[in-house]
Amino acid sequence: MKIGKTKAGLFRPEQHSYNDTTGSYFIGSDATLETFWLPEDHELEDDILSCRICKDFGVPFGTEVDVKMKGRNLEKPRRHELACTAVDDNSNEVYDNG
Repeated sequence: MKIGKTKAGLFRPEQHSYNDTTGSYFIGSDATLETFWLPEDHELEDDILSCRICKDFGVPFGTEVDVKMKGRNLEKPRRHELACTAVDDNSNEVYDNG
């Protein structure tokens, strides 16, 4: 989840505002991207943010990547997970998000 910061110093999650045109949430027009919060089931291995389903798809998300690029890279696994079809090795369940 993206976290923004307003000029008043308040932190704001990306679900604060909804854009009807793009159909997505954003931090608001008066906030700048500040940091990120990753859910517990999202693992960073070797500074790579991987798909939680197949683990094959990943994007750079380490300290050498600036905040703006991390914001873009956060969307790529989200879109991938919506279309990902894989088998969970632990439970042998088939995930089909399509």
